[in-house]
Amino acid sequence: MPPSKRAISTALIVLVGCFAWVVLASLFFCNGIDHRELFTPPYLQWLQVIPSVPLMLWMPHSMQQAIQHPLLWFVLPTLPPIAFLLALGLRKFRRPNQQPLFGMSEFAKPHHLKRNNLDVG
Repeated sequence: MPPSKRAISTALIVLVGCFAWVVLASLFFCNGIDHRELFTPPYLQWLQVIPSVPLMLWMPHSMQQAIQHPLLWFVLPTLPPIAFLLALGLRKFRRPNQQPLFGMSEFAKPHHLKRNNLDVG
């Protein structure tokens, strides 16, 4: 596949994935605050809540209402993508280097040093 087609397909996959995540976050948010009637097209309710986050911090709530507090249901959908990206990042950095080393990949033995006139000691 040519690099330009690969870049376009990668960008398209990322955009579709982001939109799908926003739709799922909106569904999770609307179900969490018990207002399923708000989940209507274009399904961007989670994005529409972002400007009111500072107001949510000051919303009074009791222990019984804490489960339906909008801030909780705004933050919870952000955790799976963060965990997914963190897992991808850790996988990338924990994977050992698969490329073979050029030449011998061990310390020189005494006979190697003598053969190359590097008699040390």
